[in-house]
Amino acid sequence: MSEIQMELEVIEQMAGRHRMAAEDLEEALTSVPTSVDGGVASDVIASIVAKLAPRADDLATASRVAGAVLDEIVADTRRTDESAAEAFRSALDTMGDE
Repeated sequence: MSEIQMELEVIEQMAGRHRMAAEDLEEALTSVPTSVDGGVASDVIASIVAKLAPRADDLATASRVAGAVLDEIVADTRRTDESAAEAFRSALDTMGDE
């Protein structure tokens, strides 16, 4: 069993930061120039932009997926906690009936 422990609220905050990062990247990608006026460096700058944009899109996708995974971890943990709590409540009710 893992020794990692983290409050669910912290995980929710991390998920939110991943979603915000994805949104910020996606928004930034909408303003990537289609042409560059960089003088003699125009071709080099255009090449850099052409290589960066798809990778930034991949990063946005990865960040969005990471946020979704963290959200699912929180939801699953809460379902598990509630299930365990219900089992204990049921056991207590049964013991109280005896």
